[in-house]
Amino acid sequence: MSLPFFDLFAPALAPGLPPPPRALLWACLAALPPLTALGALWTSLAADAAALVRGRAFLDKYALQSSQLAFRAALPLCLLLPAALQAALRGLAENPPALPPALPPALLWAALFPAWHLARGPARGRPLLRLCPGILAGLLGTALLFLAAAAPDLFRSPGAEPPAPSAAAALLLAWTLAQALAAGACCAPLWLFWRRGRADFGRDYYAFALRASARQALAATLAALAAGAGLLALCGPPPLSLPQDQAPAAAACALPLLCLLLWARIGSSPTPQRRKPEAFAACLLFAAALCAQFFTLWRLPLVL
Repeated sequence: MSLPFFDLFAPALAPGLPPPPRALLWACLAALPPLTALGALWTSLAADAAALVRGRAFLDKYALQSSQLAFRAALPLCLLLPAALQAALRGLAENPPALPPALPPALLWAALFPAWHLARGPARGRPLLRLCPGILAGLLGTALLFLAAAAPDLFRSPGAEPPAPSAAAALLLAWTLAQALAAGACCAPLWLFWRRGRADFGRDYYAFALRASARQALAATLAALAAGAGLLALCGPPPLSLPQDQAPAAAACALPLLCLLLWARIGSSPTPQRRKPEAFAACLLFAAALCAQFFTLWRLPLVL
């Protein structure tokens, strides 16, 4: 009993094996929406908490737009909810019940995420009611994304076991969370540009939001590079004897550096609204870098 999503991308989720390029590309593209949703969720929660402490209107608006981005990015996952419910009911009907261990937490996350987004308005004057569902959804989503990277069998096989705590598992968790924060911040400028015609909060707000997104993307990418370097130091370099291994490894190093340069330009610009080409280029480069890093990490002799 398994989720069709993980069966579809099983060739790309086999650690240590060179995944087929097409399967890897689809797996990377499928990972972008949940990464973006999780990163935008944590960004919204941080902005909400900062707005409660510091009382800045810009932070409150930034939290609102980040929550909207997170909810839209999570919508593709909602299309998998009927299949997940069907798999859960079929597994419960078996004797003995056979459920993939990660399926119940995934269903709980699917309920928490829209509850957090929809509770923002009614819970406006109740900070704890406003933040608690989001914090729970963020923690659960971070754990699920880590398990999808470290132990995909938890989503496919009822008898699978979670990875034991280790330095490699901690570094992979840090890499996953950093990539999520970078993905949310990378997509935020595109979301802000698109939403400005529908909810124009003024030039000063958009300058603030674009600089904040660019600086968050820069910091999160640096953290992801540090975690990836730690994994390389722990596990040894990936096999680079074949040309098809060398190109992704070079791209995994070079493309994030180009993203850092673009985000530094946007974050330090006095008029970041005029940096649309850089924002679009950074988003495309980030997606390509993520795909290259997926390939490189999956070629590591990583034992969790």
